[in-house]
Order: sequence, then structure tokens, then C-alpha cells
Amino acid sequence: MRPLAVFFSLAGHPFLLTPAITLIAGWRTFGGPQALRGVLTIVLACLAPASIYIGRKVQRREWSDLDVSARKDRPHLFTLGLILLAFTVGILVLTHQPSIFIRGCVGAMLLIAAAWFCNRWLKPSMHTGFVMLTAGALWRSDLPLALALTALALAVGWSRFVLARHTVLEVVVGALLAILAVAVVF
Repeated sequence: MRPLAVFFSLAGHPFLLTPAITLIAGWRTFGGPQALRGVLTIVLACLAPASIYIGRKVQRREWSDLDVSARKDRPHLFTLGLILLAFTVGILVLTHQPSIFIRGCVGAMLLIAAAWFCNRWLKPSMHTGFVMLTAGALWRSDLPLALALTALALAVGWSRFVLARHTVLEVVVGALLAILAVAVVF
């Protein structure tokens, strides 16, 4: 059971899933060059700098793990995420990239801001939230992929509970915050 949970947890990691789904959906909608340009912008402006920063915090033993599991560390991570996402949105706008990429980043900002607020009481599952955010973003344009991602969100939520990273309530809250972000942005 644990190996399967680890697989789903990794498959739903925001830094892996987001660029993969952005590339797939962008490729289907705009073609390869535009999709690749959008993914590279998101990776280079947001995900790569965040990954390096998180890696250094873990290496210095300031944070316990790459998932930033300690609730006390998450406000710092959320601040970083909001800054990098705002920077990414600016680049996407200035380079005239498709609005779906911009709205996806704005949705991520709303999800992070809502999770930051909830972090006072519990630790929302960002893994589950980001899978639900991608599912919701594609609901109108690619229903089969959105349904597959919704099923993946359930599996990721289950995995986070099995791996003792989150409670059931934290998984549900992560999913609900994503649905709220989708309702606002998409």
C-alpha cells in the first residue's frame, strides 16, 4: 500500500504535475511551440527558482523536507510562491502568452493565498489542491483530461493521508480551496 501511496504522491506533486499538464493541454490547444513557450516560462520564472530555494532551505536544515511539511514553515513558502507567481504572470502578460496560462497562475495564487489563511488552523493539502486546480482549469476545454485529473486528485488525497502527511480534513480543505479558486478564475 505504501509504495502505491508514494507513487500517487509524487505523481501529484505540484512541481511535476503542473508543467506536465500545462504542456499537454497547451499542446492540444495551441500546438507545440506555444505550449513549450508557456511551460518554459512557468518553469524558469517560478518552479525552478522555488525548487532551488526549497532545496537550499532543506540542505541547511531550516526546513525538514522538500514538501515543506511543517506548518510553521508554510507561510514563508506561500510568500515565495505568491511573489514568483506574480512575476510569472507579469512575464506571461508581457510576452502575450495565452490567457489560460495566466489564469492558471492567478488560480494558483488564489489557492496559495487561501491556504495561507487556513494555515492558522490546519495544513491544507497543496498536492491535492493543485491537482484539483488543474482539473478545474480544464473542465470546459478538455473534459476527459479534467475527469482523469479529478480521479488523480482523489488518489493523491488518499496517498497524502496514507503517508501521514495530512489528515482527511486537510485533504478535503485543499481540494475545496482549489475548487473555490477555479470558480473565481475560470
